[in-house]
Amino acid sequence: MILIKTKTLATLDKMNPKSNDIVLFIYRGHGFRWSDQSEPWPQMDLRNGNYGRISQSTSVGLTQVFNIIRSKNARLNIVLADCCNNDIGINRKTETPLDDLESKGSYDADKLKKLFLESKGSIISCAASPGEYSWVNTTKGGFYTLSFIESLRAEVSSKNRNEASWESVLNNTIDGAKKKTEKCSECTAQTGKFYSSVKG
Repeated sequence: MILIKTKTLATLDKMNPKSNDIVLFIYRGHGFRWSDQSEPWPQMDLRNGNYGRISQSTSVGLTQVFNIIRSKNARLNIVLADCCNNDIGINRKTETPLDDLESKGSYDADKLKKLFLESKGSIISCAASPGEYSWVNTTKGGFYTLSFIESLRAEVSSKNRNEASWESVLNNTIDGAKKKTEKCSECTAQTGKFYSSVKG
C-alpha cells in the first residue's frame, strides 16, 4: 500500500517535460477528505483494495500532485480527479443509464490547436466540492469523467461556432456532471471545482 504511493510520487518526480509539452493527469478512483482538512481539493485513496487502513501513507492529496506537476514547468498542465471529496470510506454507485458517448460531428483542428498547442498554464479540477459524493454509473463510468469527455468533444466540434477555451470546457464539465446527478433518483448533487491559470 505504501508502495503504491511511493511509486506514484516517484513517477511524478521523474517526469521531465519540455517547456512546450502538455502534462495531463487524470485520477479516477476513491477519494475523500480528512476531517481537519481545509484545502478544497480531495485526497486520492491509493490503497490496494478496500480493507487496508486509510492513512497518510496510503493517500496523496490532489494539491500535492498539482504542485509537483506544475513545478516541472511544462507549457500546459491539466490535473483532474473524478473522485469523492467527502468523509473517509463513503463510496456510492448508481445504475442510472447515461447518454452514450458518441461523436457529435467532426473536430475543428484549429480549436484543438488553440486548446492544446497555444495554451499555457495549469488547471486543477475535481468532481465534487468538499462534503459531496462523486457519482458513477457502473457501466459508463464517473459522471465527471464522462462530462469532461463530452465537454471537450463539444468544445472542439466543427459545429461549435464559439472560440474554444479551457474555462468553457471546465464549466461545461461541472455543469454536465451536476445535470447527470439530477437525472439520477439515488444521487445527491455533485458540484465540481476548478482553478485555471491558462492563458492563450
